[in-house]
Amino acid sequence: MSELIHDKVVKEIIQEAIVDTGKLQPFTERLINHYLQDLITKAQLLLKSGSKREDVKESLAQEFRDSILDKVVEAFKKSSEFKNSVYKKSYERLKALGDETKSYGDLFVEIYEDQTYLMEIFVRLVEEQEGVAITSAKQLQELTGIKEIYGYWDEEKEEIVPYGDKKPTKKEAQEIAFKQIEDTFIGAMSYRYSKALEDILEAGGKYSDLLQVKPSYFNLPETWSGCLPTDQYSSILWAIENVFLIGEPGYLMLLPDLRSIAQEVEAPYSVLMDCYNLTNKGKKYGATGD
Repeated sequence: MSELIHDKVVKEIIQEAIVDTGKLQPFTERLINHYLQDLITKAQLLLKSGSKREDVKESLAQEFRDSILDKVVEAFKKSSEFKNSVYKKSYERLKALGDETKSYGDLFVEIYEDQTYLMEIFVRLVEEQEGVAITSAKQLQELTGIKEIYGYWDEEKEEIVPYGDKKPTKKEAQEIAFKQIEDTFIGAMSYRYSKALEDILEAGGKYSDLLQVKPSYFNLPETWSGCLPTDQYSSILWAIENVFLIGEPGYLMLLPDLRSIAQEVEAPYSVLMDCYNLTNKGKKYGATGD
């Protein structure tokens, strides 16, 4: 199943980037430096509040020893370096599997109901194999020949298990197949759209540039479901959130200055507050000491 591919790829990349025979990788070093700066700030605040120097030293030293690797890994998973590495390695794995099995059905089993980047890789591999650009779920189904799905493959039982209590009829299997193909197509297109928005921001683009990129350019309707973004505005919010790490936990680095980001991308401040609320619902901005 796709979880196995995704999990294995993630573990390999974290091993290479963070652990790698004990050598401190550049990205890891930058994260640790951010974290140390955060600890210094905490220490200064505690000392100003009247805490004893030895108590502060012991408390922060213990925090550093106990949790720094987990925190570094968590932050690394949000970086573009990590996401690009996961995509590249997953693409190589799935392409090799496709070359070996020569079956779109086998590939589909690996990606359905998982990360949208895997859905995009599936569509990309079909496009590369067939030499066409896929613009609809119907076209994707025609090219792959996935017309009926009777259940999912159970690794332990080594058999196809129905999604419900009994084996679906032929008509039901056809409906299941199209629904899953449609979900995959929407997930793939949403990933491409979001990636394009993030690329614009990373290249120095502004909010007005993001507004010019319409979902329809990526064969998406005005609204969709099954992904974190569900329309143009939420896609823009998530792109800003991902690029500027607005949802980054406060214990790893100082809370992002939303006004500075708003100025940088030339967006209304309300847009940045909406970004903040994506991952901090119910939590007042500044509550952690910005």
